[in-house]
Formats: sequence, C-alpha cells, structure tokens
Amino acid sequence: MAVSWLSVSLSLVLLAVFRPASAASSLEAEACAASAAYSPFSLGSGGSAASVRVPVLAALRRPGTDGFGCSHLVEDAWPSIKALEWAFDLLNKDSGTEAGLAINDSYIPGVKFVLSVHDTCGRRQVTDSLLDSIFPELVSTAASCSANQTLVPGVIGPATTDSAVSLAPLLNDFGIPLVSYSASGPGLSDRSAYPNFFRTIPSDTAQFDAIGAVLKQYNWTHIGILYTTDAYGTAGQSALVSLSASLGICVAQASAISVAPSAAEISSALGRLRDSGVRAVVAVVSLADFAPLFNDPASSAFQWIMSDSFGNPAALLSVRNARGLTSVSLGYRTNDAFETFYLNELSNVASSGNAAFQQWFMQTRNCTLSGGTNLANPGAPPCPAFNMATATAQYQQNRLVEPAIDAAFAYARALRSLWQTKCAGARGVCAALRGATYAELSAAVAATDFSYTAAERIARYSTASSEPDRRVKQLRLTDTGEPYETNYFVHNLRQNGTAFAYVRVGVRLAGTFSEWRSGSVNVYNSARDAVIPLPQFACPAAPCSGCLAAAPDFKFAHVPGQLYLLGVFSVHSPGSSPRSCGAVSLDGSSELDAFLYSVSQANSLVNATDLIGAVAIDDCGSSVLGQDLVDSLLSGARRIAGLDPSRIIGVVGSGSASSTDGIAQLLAAQRRSLISFRPAALTSSPYLYQTVASASAEAEALLSTLASLSVNYVQLVCSPDAANQEIARLFIAGARSRRICVSATYVIGVNGTHAQVMAQVKTRTSAAVVVALVTASDAAQLLPQVTAPVQLVGGVAWGSSQSALTATSVSQSQGVITVGEPRPASATPYQTWAGRTRELANETAANPWYSEWYESLNSCSLSAASMRGYTTLCSGAASHSLTASARYTESAYTSSVLRASASYALAASTRLSRVCTGGSGGVCTAFWFASPAGNGTGTGLQADLIAQLGDGRFTDPSTGSTFTFADRSVPTFGLAVYNVKNGSAAYEAVGATVPAFSLDTGLLQLAHGVATLSSSCGDTSRCSECAPYFTGTPNYLYLPGDILVGVLVNVRSPGSSGGACGPVKTGEGFGYTEAVRWTLDYINGGNKSDVRFGGSVKLGALILDVCGSSSVAISLVTSISQGTLLLPDRSTGANIDASKIRSWVSYGDAVTTALAPVLRDLGGVPLVSPSASSDGLTALGVFRTVPASLSQVSAIIAVINKFNWKCVQLVYSNNDYGNRLATEFRVQALREGICVPRCLEVGTDGSVASILSNIILDISKTRVVVVLSDKSADLVQLTADNNGLVFIASNYWGEMTRDSALSGLGPGANNSWVMQVNSPDVAGVTAHLSGLSADSSIDNPWLVPYYEALFNCSTTGSLAYSSRCNNSWPMAASPQFYPGLFMMTTTNALFSIAKAYADMLVAGCNSSYTSVCPNFWLNPGLNGQLADRLSAVKFLALGGSSFEFRSNRDGNMGWLALNRVGPDYLPVGRYMFSVLSDLPAFPSRSSVYSSVPAACADCTNCPKSLDRTEKFLYVPGQLLIGGLFDVHYSGSVPFSCGRVNGQNGFLLTEVFKYAIESIQTSPIFSGKLRGVKVGGIVMDTCSSAVRTDSLVANLHSGSIVLRDSSLNRIDPEKVMAYVAASTSEMADQLSRVTNVVQVPVISYAATMSSLSNKQLYPYFSRTVPSDDKVAYAIVDFLKRYGLTNVQFVLSPGAYGSSGLQSVQRAIANEGICISHTLQVNRTGLTAVNADQVASELLKRPQSTVIVTFLQSNDLAELLGAVSRNNLTYDRFLFIGTTYWGNSKTVLSKITNGRYPRAITFGFETADLTDFERSYLLSKNPTSYASVNPWFNEYYEHLFQCTLSSSSPYYSKRCSSSTMSLTDSRNYSQDSLALYVVNAVYSTALGIHTALLRICGPDYNGICSDFYGSGEKRQWVQSGIRSAVFVDATNLNFTVNAAGDSNRGYHIYELRTTSSGFFYSSVGAYNDTALLKLRSDFSLAWTSNCSLAGSCDTVCPNLGRN
Repeated sequence: MAVSWLSVSLSLVLLAVFRPASAASSLEAEACAASAAYSPFSLGSGGSAASVRVPVLAALRRPGTDGFGCSHLVEDAWPSIKALEWAFDLLNKDSGTEAGLAINDSYIPGVKFVLSVHDTCGRRQVTDSLLDSIFPELVSTAASCSANQTLVPGVIGPATTDSAVSLAPLLNDFGIPLVSYSASGPGLSDRSAYPNFFRTIPSDTAQFDAIGAVLKQYNWTHIGILYTTDAYGTAGQSALVSLSASLGICVAQASAISVAPSAAEISSALGRLRDSGVRAVVAVVSLADFAPLFNDPASSAFQWIMSDSFGNPAALLSVRNARGLTSVSLGYRTNDAFETFYLNELSNVASSGNAAFQQWFMQTRNCTLSGGTNLANPGAPPCPAFNMATATAQYQQNRLVEPAIDAAFAYARALRSLWQTKCAGARGVCAALRGATYAELSAAVAATDFSYTAAERIARYSTASSEPDRRVKQLRLTDTGEPYETNYFVHNLRQNGTAFAYVRVGVRLAGTFSEWRSGSVNVYNSARDAVIPLPQFACPAAPCSGCLAAAPDFKFAHVPGQLYLLGVFSVHSPGSSPRSCGAVSLDGSSELDAFLYSVSQANSLVNATDLIGAVAIDDCGSSVLGQDLVDSLLSGARRIAGLDPSRIIGVVGSGSASSTDGIAQLLAAQRRSLISFRPAALTSSPYLYQTVASASAEAEALLSTLASLSVNYVQLVCSPDAANQEIARLFIAGARSRRICVSATYVIGVNGTHAQVMAQVKTRTSAAVVVALVTASDAAQLLPQVTAPVQLVGGVAWGSSQSALTATSVSQSQGVITVGEPRPASATPYQTWAGRTRELANETAANPWYSEWYESLNSCSLSAASMRGYTTLCSGAASHSLTASARYTESAYTSSVLRASASYALAASTRLSRVCTGGSGGVCTAFWFASPAGNGTGTGLQADLIAQLGDGRFTDPSTGSTFTFADRSVPTFGLAVYNVKNGSAAYEAVGATVPAFSLDTGLLQLAHGVATLSSSCGDTSRCSECAPYFTGTPNYLYLPGDILVGVLVNVRSPGSSGGACGPVKTGEGFGYTEAVRWTLDYINGGNKSDVRFGGSVKLGALILDVCGSSSVAISLVTSISQGTLLLPDRSTGANIDASKIRSWVSYGDAVTTALAPVLRDLGGVPLVSPSASSDGLTALGVFRTVPASLSQVSAIIAVINKFNWKCVQLVYSNNDYGNRLATEFRVQALREGICVPRCLEVGTDGSVASILSNIILDISKTRVVVVLSDKSADLVQLTADNNGLVFIASNYWGEMTRDSALSGLGPGANNSWVMQVNSPDVAGVTAHLSGLSADSSIDNPWLVPYYEALFNCSTTGSLAYSSRCNNSWPMAASPQFYPGLFMMTTTNALFSIAKAYADMLVAGCNSSYTSVCPNFWLNPGLNGQLADRLSAVKFLALGGSSFEFRSNRDGNMGWLALNRVGPDYLPVGRYMFSVLSDLPAFPSRSSVYSSVPAACADCTNCPKSLDRTEKFLYVPGQLLIGGLFDVHYSGSVPFSCGRVNGQNGFLLTEVFKYAIESIQTSPIFSGKLRGVKVGGIVMDTCSSAVRTDSLVANLHSGSIVLRDSSLNRIDPEKVMAYVAASTSEMADQLSRVTNVVQVPVISYAATMSSLSNKQLYPYFSRTVPSDDKVAYAIVDFLKRYGLTNVQFVLSPGAYGSSGLQSVQRAIANEGICISHTLQVNRTGLTAVNADQVASELLKRPQSTVIVTFLQSNDLAELLGAVSRNNLTYDRFLFIGTTYWGNSKTVLSKITNGRYPRAITFGFETADLTDFERSYLLSKNPTSYASVNPWFNEYYEHLFQCTLSSSSPYYSKRCSSSTMSLTDSRNYSQDSLALYVVNAVYSTALGIHTALLRICGPDYNGICSDFYGSGEKRQWVQSGIRSAVFVDATNLNFTVNAAGDSNRGYHIYELRTTSSGFFYSSVGAYNDTALLKLRSDFSLAWTSNCSLAGSCDTVCPNLGRN
C-alpha cells in the first residue's frame, strides 16, 4: 500500500492502519481536532513557517509511581534533544558561514524543519497511552479535519527499545520510517519484524562484543554478571552469556537487581556473586545512582567492567571501591560547535520559554529559576548565576549527542534525495514531493551512505583529524538499519596525577581495537589503596564447570487466541549448568498440563471460545533462563509464528521460586503484571499477584500450629530455593515475637546432604520438633532419615504432595504435620479432564514435552532408536489414561494455575465489555489504547488489567468458594493443616486458618506414637542460645522524649566474627552513653538559652552499642527504622516509637562511613558524628563536630612556622590516609617557603628502619620530621631510639597518646608534637562520670560490665573476675578511667540536633508551640529540612567558643597542638580559624628547641622559595597577564640559574611585552577592553619546572613581593592568567599550583597529549598543537612513503613517553612496526652515552628510520654522536618533532659537516615583521637596559662580547652599545614568537569576556563587582577557550574546549651544501589539509620488513614479541 505524505500529526498516518486506505489518499495532511493529553512542544528555527514537521518521541521523564504516568525528569535526556534542535537549526540555516563554507540557502533549498517533541517516559505503555492524544483517530470517531501544508516525514525515536518494539509494527504496512538515536535493543535488528525501523546508535550486540573483547584483552575467563531486570539488563545478560561460549569465557553467575535497588538487594546480589567464586564482574545495569553499588563493602571483592549505561559518573571519582573499574561506552566525536550552542542554551534557560527544559534544569540542579517553580522541590533555593567558565570546564559531551545529530541528517539526506529526484531543483516542497510515499522515503533512509563534508555544515565531522577514527565522519546504515561502523571507548577509573579520573585506555572501532593501552590500566587491591598487577581470573579448575551455557533448544506450547497468556513452567529440573535442563519434572509437567486446560476454562468463564490463547515455555528451574525467555518473547527478540508479542496481556509462572522472583522484577520494570502459582520470595512488587497463600500467611500458619501444640523450641530445615528462604526469614522473625526459639537452622546443600542435615538435627534432642520448609522432593529424601524423637512439621511446598511419601519413606511419614492448600472433597473439573483417555499424537502436538512426561510416569521409552536410559519400550501409549500410571501425582499447585488464568480472563473480559461497545464480539482497537476504568491508577491496557485483577472475583472450581485477591496480591482463601495418620499414606485435614486458626488436636496423631510433644526450653541453662527469647537482655539504653535521637556507641570491642561483640572497653565508649544522658538533661532542663524547646517538649535518645561493627550498625538502624525490630520501653512495657528518631549520631570512621549511605536510602535521615574525621565523609553528606583529617596539615604548618623552621623531612604511610595528607602538606609547604628535601613513603621508599637511617644521615640539613601515618607500627619503630629528631605528627599519633599504644612510643618521641582534635573536657560530664559507681541508681546496661572491667573485679552476683568489687568505689578511682576525647564534640553534636529540631518546631508548628504538633511529623520534607537547619546552626559551645558547621559540614573546633613533656603530652597550642594560638604552657616549651636550626642548612634540593627578591619585567596595567619564560638555562646545581637562553628564552620576554603593548592598537581588540589597560609581568623560570611553580606559589602566597618603580606592591590578585611553560613537564608541574590558586595557564610550547585532560588540568590551555596531532602527521608521512619499520629514541620523562604513546595510538592497525625503543636515562644524553645510543641503533639494520621525541640538548648530543660514527652518519633517516623543527641549535654538536638525512616537523608559524621593524629596532643597551633586566645579558650573548669590564663568558668588549638586536648575524626570530603573541591575545580576549560577564555588555572600565568576583578567572578561562581571531598566518586561530589550539606544522627537509646546511620547507600538516607535500618533493628511502624475520619477533605493537 502506497501512502502519501500526511501533515502536522503522525496521527493520520496511524489512522490509515484502522481506516480504509482511501482515508489517507490526500496529498496533503489533515489536522484533527482532538486535544492531546500531553502537550508536545516545538523546537527549532523553522517555526510556523516550517514546511516539514518532525515528531520526536523522547523519554524526558521517568515512569510515574503508578507505572504509566510520568514522574521526575531524566537527568541526561536534554542534551540529545538539544542536539536535534541544533542539527535542524543547522539544516534550516540559509545564510552565513559554517565549516568554512558560505551558506546561501537551507540544506534542502527552500525547505525548513520544525520539531514536535512528545514525552513517552521511556515505556512502551506510555507510548501506547500517548496514541489517543498524539493520534486521537485511533479511538476517536471525529471526522472533521482540516487541510494543512506541513509534511511529516516519519518519526525520530522512539527513545527506548520497549517503545520501539511497540510502535514500529503499527507503522510497518505503510513504510513509515522511524529513526531512533537511542533504542539499542538487539531484537530491533530483525528486518522481518521491523522493516522500517532505523537507528543511528549501534545495537547493544556491538557493545557486548566490545565488552567481550576487553575481557579477552584482560584474559579474564571466569566472570560473573550483575544486571538489572529491565529490558536493557536482561538482554545484555543474555547476549553476554551467549557470546561467552565463543570467547572461551565461563559466566559462572548472573545476579539480578532492580533498577532502583535497596541496599539489602545490592548486598544480596553481590553475595551471590561472591559465593559463586567469581572475582571479575561485568555490570549491565541501568541505575540512576551507582554510588550505592560501590558503597557496599562487598563490591571491593571484585574487579568491575561497566557497560554503556554507566556513563562514567563524576560522583564515583571519590568512591573508593570504584577504583580500578573499566567502562565500555559509546564512542563519539566531540562537537565544539554544539557545545557552544548547548552551553548558551543553558545560560539562557530562564528566558527559553520551554517549561520542560526549565523543569529539567531546575530539578537536575535542585534550584529554582526566577519566576519558576521546581515541581520536584518547591522549596529549592534560587539557581545561582550561570558560570560559563565552570560549565565549560566541566562539560562532557553526552554519548547520545552524535547519534541524535546523525538521526537528523539521516532524515534530511533522505528527504533531500527525494527532493532532488522529484523537484528538479525547484526550491521548497514541490507537488511531486508532496505526493511521494512513505515507502519511498523509507527506502531513501535505508540507502543512507554518505561522508560528512563541509556541505553538511559541521566542521568536526568533515575533518579527518577528529577522534576516535581520525577520518571524515561517515554515516552508513547496514541492511538491518543500524550504523555500519561502531565506536566504543574503554576507560579505566584510576589515579591520574594527584586525582582519580576516567582515563581512556582503548578505542574499539568497527570491531577492532584501534587503540589499546594495556600499560595504562590500573587495578587495585581489595582495600583499593594500592595498584596491583592485572590479575588473571580463570576457572578454579579445568575444565570449567557450572558455567551459564547458551539456552537449550527453544520449545513452546501454543493455544491460539485473540489475547495471550504467557505461562512459564519448570517442566524440567535444572541441569548441570544454570541454563541447561535436567530430568523431566512430574510436578512441572502437571502444572503445564493444568495451564493448557485452563485456557478452555478461562474462555468458558467469560462466555467466549477463542478470546484467551496461551503460550507455554519451560524455564528448567533456572532464573536466568526464565528471564531470558520471557524478555525475548515480550520484546520480540524471539518470535513465534502467528503470535504478536503485543497481544500477550499477562504472564503466569513460574514453577521455580527463584525464576518467579527474577521474572517478577523484569516485569515490574516494564510495569507488567505476573500471577505466581507457587510461593514467591519477592512479595513486595506491586505487579506480582499470587494465587497461593503468601509467605507470611504460611509462616503464620506454621507458628499458630506450634503454639497450639505448646512448642517453643524448634529447629529449622530449609530447601535452598528463594521462596522457602523467604518463608524461613518470616518464620524466624515471627517466632521471636511468639517466644518460640529457633535453636538451629540448616539449609540442604549448604549445611550438607539430606542425611548429614538430619544427623545434625538429631544432636539437639531437646528441640525435637523440626520445621521443614522444603520441597516435596527434598521431603522424600529427608523422611527416610527420621528417627525418634524427631517430629517433622512441613510447609506448603510439601503440603499434601503424594510424591513426598515415596515407598522408602512411608513408615517414617507417620505423624507428619504439614500446612498446605485446601483440597476439594470431590474430584475437580481439571482432575476429571486429566483422567480422560488421551491420544498420544494429539497430546504431543499440543505439548512438545508430553512424550517425556509419559515416559517418566511409565518408566519406558517411546522410541526404540533412543531408549534414553529406559530398559523397556512403552506399550499402549497411542491411547491411554495418564492418571492410571502408578507414578502419576497431581501437583499441589494445579488449582493455583487455574485460578491465575481465570483471573486474567476475567480482567480482560471486563475491559472488553467496557471499551469495545461496537458489538463485534472481538478485540477492538480501543482495547489496546483506551484509558482504564475510574479506579485505575495509570493509563493504558496494563494499568486497566492490574486494576481489574484486584477487583475481580469468581467461583473457584477447585474449592467451590469465591476467589478474589484480598490486598491486590494475596488470595482470600486460607490454608489447611494436614496430618499423615498411622497406617496410612494419605493426608487428612485436621485444621484450617480461615476464618480463624483452628486445630483439632483430638484428630492429631504424632510421630513415633507419642501422646504429647516435648520440645521446649523452659530451663535456659539447657539452651543458652534462646536466652534473648525468654529472658530479654536488650543491649540498649532508652532515654524517653517527644523527639528522639538515635545514638550508636562502641562500648564493647568488635568480636572475632561478623556481628559478634567482644568485651567491654575500658577506654572510650561507655563514657559517651552517659555524656548523651547528661547533655539531654542539660538541654531539657532549660540550661542552654540558645538551644531550648518550647512548652514541655523533651529530647530523648535511643542508645545502642554496635561494638565498632559496621554490619551491626547497619542491621540495627535498618531494622529499627523499618519496624522489624521492636524494643520495649522498660519503664512502661510499651514499644519504643522508632518513628520519632529523625537523626542519628555515630562514632568512628568505619561505622559512620558505612551508615551514611544507608540513612540516605532511608529517606536522607541526617547523620552527625562527634569523632569521625575521614575526608571521604564530606561526599557522603555527614555532619561532624570534628574537623576533617586533611585540615590538620595547616595546623602542622603553623607549628613549623612558629619556630621558623625552613626545612623539614616528610614520612608518610603508603595508604590513602598518608598519601592525601602528604600531597596537601607538600602544596602548603611550597606556598609557605618550607623546603621538603625528602618525601619518604613507608614501604615504597624502604622499611621504617631504612627510612630512619636515611633521615639520620641528613640530620645536618634538618632535624625536623613530619610524620603522616595511621599505622601504629610505623610510629613505634620511628621512636624506638632518641636520635635527636623532632617529630611533628598527625592525629593518629595523637590518638595513641590516650590509649594503651602509648607505651609503645620510645624515647625518640621526647619533645615530639602531635595534632589532636580540639575537644576539651566538659566539666559537668566528667564530674558525672567520675562519681558513678556500681551502686549508682541509673538505668545503663553497660554500667556494671564497664565498672568490673575498670577495676578487674566482680560485682555482687557476678563471677566475671576472681576478686570482688567494692561497689561504692567511684569510677575516677580506677587508674584506667578515661572519660573520652570527644566529650565536647558529643555535646556539640546533640546541641546541633536539638537546635535544628527546635527551629523546625517553630517553623512547622508555631513560635508558641508547647508540644510537637502533627504537622511536624507529617512534613514530607522533614529530613531534608532538618539537614538544612543543621547546616545553619550556630551556638556557644560549653567552652565558650562559637560553634557552627562549615560549608563542608565539618565542625569549626579546630586542632590542638600537643607537645610531649616527659611521659605526657600537654596541649600547648590551639589552631582555629587559620590561627595558631599559644596556650599557657607554650612559652616554657619554646626554649627546648633553641638548638634546632631554623634555616635550611643545604637547600640545593629545594625550590628557590626562600629568596624573596626576583628580577622581573613589568608593563603597568590595571589587570595583568603573567609571563614565565626560560630567560636562563638551569644552573649547575638544582634550581639555580645558568647562562642566558638564546633559543625560546629571552627573546620571548620581548615578544610578550610587544604583544601586551599592541593590545591597545590591534584591530582584534576594536571595541573591546574599553577603558581597561592590560599590563604584564615577566619572571625568569631558569628552565626549571620546580622553580616555575615555586615562583607562582610564592607570589600568590605573599612570600615574594614585587614592587614597581615607585615601590608600590604589585598585587598578584590582578594577574588574570599566566603565559607560561616552555616544556610539557613544566606545564604539568605548574598546573599543580595553578589548580590550587585557580589561575588559568596558556602555554606557548607544551605539547604533551595528557595535558588535554581537563579533569587533571582544568586551568590549562595552549596555543601549540598537542602531540597527538604530530603523531598522526608522522604516521601519515610514514604511510605515504611505505616506511613500515621504525625505531624510536625518547627523552626521559613525560615528553618522551607521552610522544611514544601518541604515536602508538595513531599507528594502530596501520601495519607499521616499532621495532625498537630507546629511552634516554634521567640525566640526559652526554657525548659518551650518546655514542652508545648511536651504536644501539645499528642492531636493527632493516629499521633505518629513527623517530625522535627528544628535547633540544638530548637531540644535539645524539646527532653529534651519529655524525662521529662512520657506520651511522649516512645510514638513517631521522624524523624529528617540534623540538627539532628548523632549529640550528640541535645541529651544534656536528663539527665534521656530516649532517643527517632528516624530515622534521616544526610548529606552523609566521614571521612577526612589525615586531622586528617597529618594536625591536630601537632597543639597545643604552636606551633599554633599565626596562628589561636581562636585556644586556642577551645582547652580550648575541654579539659574543661583554658590555662590562669583566664577564665569565666573553673576553672581547662590545664595540657599541647602541646597535639593535637585529643587527647581529646571530639574530633570528624565535620560532615560538607567534605562539606567545597568540597566547597573550587569547588571554586578553578572555579578560574581555570576564568583564562582559561580570560588568555587563556596556562596561567602560573595571566595575567594582569585578574585583570582588570569585569567578573572574573562570570567565577569563572560558574566554580563552572561545577566542577566535586572525593571527599573523592570516588564518583563524582558536583554542578548543580541551584547551588545544587549531594550529598545525611545517614540514622541513634538512639539506646540506658545500658550506653547511639549511632547512627547506617541503609541506605542511594541519586540520584543513592534513598531510600536504610539495609536488617537487620526493623521498627515496627504504625501511620495511622485507628481510625475513626482521619484524616477525620485534614488533610488540603488531602483536609480535
């Protein structure tokens, strides 16, 4: 059928599906009057004038809570929408310039586009529900439509696979194309099902292929999979498992979690992975937040590979357990033009007029735009001013931006193709185009195959220099409608410099790795504090067993119908591997049989014949297989002839509890229902219904049975399946409340075989009753082991199953008690049907597994050709009665299966009768799309079915009673209690649970003939494990109050295992329990005027001992918060109301760190710690009344400065604690001018003993040693002897001063200093504690144990110690008594919480409240608002100082400096508010250190930070640009200055000054910098990276003060940026300082590729190209001339290694062999070792091309050595990089005229003629020496003479001091001059940008706001990276978002003459032309692998070694 274009709404396109074809025959579209339920919005410049409207089906919001509406916005949805808008705006553009091409018409001449965006919420149900608003004709009878001229060329979208699977089939018949940029499901590649679906994002199959390739690179062959139960996760899991076999990889475990998992769910999933033995996990998960996954401690047990959904979130950079993970994500090209557009859109969001865009902006930033309302948080604060610089620095392109742009161009190219064919060049939409069919357009889309050129208007796509493929971008669709080429990036989360970052380690292009840097991959140990070698994960034993194999052959049973039920049954037991099948299951076969029967029963129930059909599948008891089959059928990935997957209305299943739970999670993610006919563990899903009794009902029935028999002491035996495990959990929880003690629990298979478990059961003779929560098959194997006095009580899974009573167990079954489903008194209709005579041929045709069932029942084979283990052939099988078989048993769940089908049939029939009123009797269109009935909570079919399931009721033929669901999931019928009587093998009903529990004990016969059961624990001495059940010894202290604080203390030490506790501690712990009591009494007594409650309101607390155990803390807090642990108030007997606990207090780093994410998951309950100082807690949102540990570095520095010590040594522990503090210390020391000549890491730099020896050797330099370690063993060894050292140590040493470890500190600790948290004693608390005794009448459960431990004695009635206590001794009398360090911080924590509560009561009740009003508790935002109040609290602490939380939620109490005096440490200084104040003891201590030298005895190894005088060149200005240049070479000793630098040195200072001065006159700045003079300041770095960063650090810290000619101080705050860094190493070093002081750096020479990493170098930019570009230039040159065998010579350090890595990336797959790599040693090349290098090159005679990444000095020495060697001087072709270029200096060591053959790459440049002719010409020593302090030195160097009477370098006096520099024959313009000018100009334009942003567009002069702005330098940075101007090359110069310039290279050939040499320019390489060589250039050179063996074994980059 040919359908022509339709307009405005795609609705009429779909109308054609349901109307006659004539309704769609018009050439023009119609607009229908029906209103939309959701209002789409338009985007794009086409507007109302657009001739083409493109509907976009996006997923802007997440599903609503009901599953069908929409809720909060998707965080990363809008970048792709904006990409579509940008792309179509580009297509609409009809003037201007793009990609260097002048534009004079739109992309399709005269045709404009507009987008119409519709939100589907990412669910197929929502897509369907939108049809009646977007496409109203589907359900509307309105016939009035109006003509419209706008064309609709199909749809962009849908956004998700689910929606695409649903929508695409509806459009198939009409050829209507859909082009999706994000639906990546593999099933959509099926062209038979989706012939007109296209996508510009690769199928997930390609992604999983990439993940498989990474696994192979790592050689990880034994893995697990963690996946989410949505379509993405299940498809990914299935694809990886299928792929694994071909890769030789064993997937040992696939563990599922929901898309919004709880902490417990994550923990359980990780536990399953851990228990399987895997240690490498691939995560295919769709999570909104990945932090909970990696915050789970168990995640550290694995090495992780994350799939594309991960997105490399920045939030995980600080999460320890995420370190080392590998992520595989969609590759893309960065698009700087789109970035500019997108950031501008963000900056103007408030005025955009797009409410959806504004909501997304506000909700993702939790703020409110002016005039707007944040619907997610109406109380959100105002949005801060948009900071373009910060946004630019943080910008990362969304992975869907490029596919979205491709989608736009796929449509546009297809439409343009039709336009060219049909319109013959006529502008606009001609009549022929209007009459084109959708099939024609679909064919044009399918033919998409083009390369982006300038005509497509995207510069980034039309250049061959852009990553990842370094080619012009192509878009070509395969036969399956998806991109031909696939690109994936591989990143590794690892330390990169001083911070953690996602470092790219691989690029996979089109199925192969074009880049793979295995050496860059870091993996970490389980503590995640040390890098380890890449581990190998292989199967524990070969061959691998237990691997998830591919799914077995797909079989299914099919009953035709109009609507379908999908039944999932365990027809087979699990096989030997998780996806394989074992023997046929009799119960599973019976349940399947009942399901096939239920179809006819269901149709009869609703008076239909073929309404309900069915498809049944076999999951073989496998959760993985069950989910795979269900998902593939529903998604259309697996198809059944004649079955439309969209007609499956419900799922029934499964025969396995674990499979049921997995399928339930899968369907819940899709908002689909599941009716389970067997008990399921997952009862919380709102979409799971059960036609069996719930787990809780079963547990209650069992407990009631035991209570009726007076049993209170039992054992528990469980099958390992999930359902029985869940029932066991509920049984144990209920047993406690009923005072029934479960003395032991055993799991079959875990605790042994059936016989072994029963043997253990028999050892507990007192617990004779054994509750058996087991399957019937497990029961059959347990019963033969039963002997007296064991009495079994079975659950529903055993029920009344006859299969449990096998011939071998009948005698032991007498007296068995079970609970199970009620059985009918007479045969049910199904039983009658099941017993009918059956024809084998008919049965096997309907049921593919029937023959196996028959054979198993009759123990015979139906085929003589395959006996399958049977010994006889079946007879009489052709016509038979199945129930006549001796082995036939009906499953206990057949009735449940029938109820499930009937429930669905009734729900569907109810909907049909409501919406299909036409009388046709069939399923009308409206059935699929109409809204639900009034009580439905969602929209669409599934919502209505779910509503009807809950409301449906019918007569159950199995029981004869009315069946309905009581609470929308649990049926109303009860359970029966059965008893197997003596002498019988049958079950007799003896009790029931409905209407109330009853048990007729008179009918009951017990096992072994006993009259009564003896299974109780009346004497707890016999069963001490039950004491908590009967005696009640809760370990908590409850202090009643109207509002409560939960407090977790560590009174006891941790036990030896898990959640066990050890003995009571005599140190810190107990004291805090009483400190809490004292503080609450203080508050409630009204003693604190600034923290006070109104009326009678009291603050209370629940104090619990967690013994320092994180697991105990989590367990207690979770169970108390969720109400599963009820604790009584001992004074009243009533349970404590835990809902009153709205904040928690915890002690210790470990407990606090573990608890923080748990409380966040529990609704964001605030957590305050009085003691936890870990720096990582800031990211977790924890409040603490102590400072973070990192802040103590400033206190240590203050102590050092107090004594004016200028040189210290540093020792630190080799862990995160030591590294973080050491890094901070080095930065601060540099700022303060403190020399740190040695930084020694324990372990890395030797043992403690060897480190101490090295320190002592340098004692003449300094005796002061800073120790930053948290390892007590380190500290003890350092202090073992008194070596005259002065230690200054961090807080861990301080903590040692107050516990038993103090005794380990040796005499070396004398006079040492330690830092300790400033938490003074609280006199009231100390007095209270001191006076307590064992006789004190206080309610504290830990008082007596603590008292006994203090005095080592036993109190009255106790035998804990041999001696007796005098119970009246006060605690203070014990020498061990120590109240605790954190008393003040404890009171501050409680004061803070109390003040926050009090403020909330005023706000929520009123200012005169007298009690806690209901509004306080009903406030839905209470937790968040409490946190906000805590952030703002301020009060006077008890010590008199003001307390408040700082911005990072740390307390402001500061640190104490303790000094050791004799055996004690005394507080002598207090560090608060950045000031070290003397305490009274300080003056007397200062004299102790008079002999410690203050000055630096030998500072040659230190930055020259102590010299406060510096020469500098100054150009006055209101704002300054700093210039850092190598005016001199480095001196003979480190950090000193040598001779003046004639190349890339002094002359650049003058170029810099010239550029500064020319700003005022250059046309580039016309209209800019109005009223503002930009000046400059230049300092000499002396070619030293350390001196460079020292200069900057000291200038900004004030250690260096520069003054102008009037002696006025030059303010470093006026320095807006630095033009600096002559080398990459210098740039790397300098960035460490400028990152701290936040000043931009723009380099004129640093080329190292890694400097483009904006996470590591956020303030770095450059005007020169990156080494990545020269690498590609070199590779292109080598390829051009067939030079395929090369050697490399590298300088030491980053430049050489980075250069090699860049070439290795560029060379991948190019067939070029790097046969040898030589790296110069650290000291550089000398004449001697250069000769050795030259000789080494000869060892590979076939490799005659030498690529050098050498710095100038090394290069000169090497070339000199090559010229001296007769064998090398003419043998090699050298290829030189930018340090060579056209430099003469590098040839200075060649003295014999033997110049090498060389091709060199120099920076693309141009002479600055005005600089020489106008600026430099007039400058000479006479006129200018006073301006530039180094001018005379350079003049002397240039003219080789001296201006003074003496010179260390020249003897000849200069004949003149008035000559110009250009008069010297040695003068040449510096090759970097252009790049310095470009750097200055870019910075000046950046300053203009900052003035515009801060002062406004009309600024004239510097406004006052500019000086006070903290963002001015960020705006300067932004301006630098957006600057565009024409430079001296007459080409546009730009710096991109990564800080890299667009410049390229000149290519030179070194040529010789009789008199010397010259460089001839032979070509160029740049972004525009790539490699371009002169036509007359030729190269005759050979360097290849032609000689046999020359490359076979020496090319590691080609996989040869």
